[in-house]
Order: sequence, then structure tokens, then C-alpha cells
Amino acid sequence: MQILKGKRELLARALGRSFLRPLVRAVGEPGLMGLTYHRVCDFDVLDQGVISASFEEFEWQCNFVKDTVRVLSGDEVTRVARGELQLREPSAIISFDDGYLDNLEAGRVLARHGLPAIFFVTTGFIGTDTITHWDRIAYSTRRTEMRQLHIAALGDQGPWTVEVVPSDHAARALRDIYHSIPTTQHDAFIDDVERAAGVAAKDAHRDAPLFMGWEHVRELRTLGHAIGAHTHSHPILSRLTADEQRAELQRSRDDIQRETGVAPDLLAYPNGKPWTFTPTTKSLARGCGFKAAFSFYGGHNPPDEIDAFDIKRGWVSPEESRNLFRARVMFPQLFASETT
Repeated sequence: MQILKGKRELLARALGRSFLRPLVRAVGEPGLMGLTYHRVCDFDVLDQGVISASFEEFEWQCNFVKDTVRVLSGDEVTRVARGELQLREPSAIISFDDGYLDNLEAGRVLARHGLPAIFFVTTGFIGTDTITHWDRIAYSTRRTEMRQLHIAALGDQGPWTVEVVPSDHAARALRDIYHSIPTTQHDAFIDDVERAAGVAAKDAHRDAPLFMGWEHVRELRTLGHAIGAHTHSHPILSRLTADEQRAELQRSRDDIQRETGVAPDLLAYPNGKPWTFTPTTKSLARGCGFKAAFSFYGGHNPPDEIDAFDIKRGWVSPEESRNLFRARVMFPQLFASETT
């Protein structure tokens, strides 16, 4: 059951009181809650929308979570997905998507708190100077002096005119267009966006890589965290043919095995909304050797409703108050964060 937005904060304040916390493990409903982060940092000139928390707030969240619920390791999650481990208390998974460089420091913070996490890395980004399409779009819409962006037609798609103000709405509109056009046109579209805006993200990040190297990924493993796959190039899998999906999934799994010595059991679908993966995707993931896969459109899994290839996770947002975070961890069946 979801609570209307206007009532969420008030109810969260009432339910998030500290004296209720010890009762959560003792009498709370068993289930699995997914907390998903992308970046932990204070600010970046690129996409603010993938920054989940500052490090100060992340420290507070770690302290709260570890004293409130059981946090599962990657191996434990795999056992739950396979029906080998039964959840008898409120439990959570902490995960990070994409493989941004600041994830390494977040992993160190988690290890200091004794909290295991799953880091889903996009293997084609690791050890490269990649700037993602969402970061390039965000930079262009936030830094341009243009009031409108006029983007030429590509094939039988377009042309497009996008109002720049407010910039977050413009970025969302451009990402929607990006996801709607054939993958073969993606690079040209982003290049055209930057030309129309007159600014390019590469100018801000020439000497500062955004993503981890493989040495950083290996360090996360030594800290006790699991490394999962997030495909090789972060496509919307449902837009690809079965052969293309299989290639993305298998390559990412092979890359991680080669670089870490361990083949990943866990996969997170890029974007993770219901329309971004299909029954075919789930079957292909299983066929590539994955034991479980994670979506990203809601954060609570009752123990008798866990789909091993659609384990639900919710977004941790910097706009979420501490009251709401407390309530979501303590009562995920009421406050399971849904992303749209």
C-alpha cells in the first residue's frame, strides 16, 4: 500500500520515532527492501539526478540502517533468490549502479560500518574516460545560453525542439527522445544536442575520470562487497534483439570474471523500469549464468513474492528527508520508494 505524497512526511515523522526502531527487527514483517544509490558526493557539474546523497548524509544513513534491519550480502541475496535462505526478519540490500569513481569511497564507508553492498558495474565504462549520455545531456541543458535546443532529424526521427527552462525538464525530455530512437542513432543524437547547446561535458572532465578502474572494483571485493553486472554499455535491453541482449549480458559477465576472478551471480537491468526488460530478457539472463536480477521501480519484496529475476529496488534521493528515510527502512511495505 502506498501513501499519498501529501501525507507521507507527516506519517513518516510519526512512525520514524527512535523508540520504535528496536521493535522493527523483533516484530517487523519479514521482507527484502532494496536501497539503490548511484553516486555519493556533494555536487558535480554533470547530472545531479544521479547523486543519491552527500557523504555526510550517507554516513548517517549507514548508521541508521545497520542498527535497524539486517543487511544481506550478495551471497545471501543469491540464496534468497534460489529459495535456499528464508527471510525471518526485515532485511535490506544496499546497491550501487553504474560504477562511478565515488563508489569506491562509499564502499570504504560501508565496510567501516560492517555493511555489505552490491556494486553493479557497467563494464564498458570501467577504466575508460566515458561520459554517459545522461551526464552529457544534463551538462548541456544546465550550461547552455540557448532558450531552445533545435536538433536535426535523424533518419525518419525528428526534428526536435526542446525548451531549455527549466533545465531538468529539458534533460528529461531529451533522455526520453534518446530512449525512443534506434540505438544506432544514439551517438549522433547526443553530439547534436551538444552542438545545439554550444557546450560539451568533455570540456569539464578532460582530466577527471568519472568511473572506477578495475583496480578499484577489485578493492571493493576485498572490502567484502559483491560485484554485479549492469551490462556492458548500459542499453535499454527491451529495445535490443535477443542476440544483442545476450551479447550485452554475457560480455559484462565475462569482463567481471576476467578482471576479478569471480563470475557475477547478480545482474541489475539498466534503468530497471518494467518496460526496460521482458520475459525474454529474464530468460537470457538465466541462460548467461546469472542467478538473480534486479529491477528499479519500487523497493519492497514480501518474502512470498520474490521474483528471482525481478527483485525490486527503490531509489535513495537527496530530496528525501531523514524522517522519510527512517520510515522507509522501518516500514518499507508502506513507504517502498517507487521510481517512474
